[in-house]
Amino acid sequence: VRNDIVGHAWAAAKRKAYQNAGWEVIPEVSINILGPDGKPTGRKSILDAVLKSKDGKEIRYKEFKSSQTAETTGRQKEVYPMLEKGDLSRLKPTGENAERAFGGPDMPGFRPGQVDIERPPTL
Repeated sequence: VRNDIVGHAWAAAKRKAYQNAGWEVIPEVSINILGPDGKPTGRKSILDAVLKSKDGKEIRYKEFKSSQTAETTGRQKEVYPMLEKGDLSRLKPTGENAERAFGGPDMPGFRPGQVDIERPPTL
């Protein structure tokens, strides 16, 4: 329960800090995992935030963990390397937040990128 509370507070504080720094912050962006045949596998991962610069030219991917030791989940371990390597044929963003993050239903702004994992300071 403590980690859950810390995690929610940490994510909210980070989103607000990025907004204050001039980024458009789109929370909880879902990405479906596709099979080698391009068909949905039924598995997905959720990025804690996608940040867009005001001009829309720069996109950053963020994962906010609740502690110094919190690990990425199995699906995050699957999706994040594909996103970073540019294997976008195996990934399909989905949902209203994804459309906001990537420029509409066709997701023209979806592109490879590093997923930055941010953790709260040790108290």
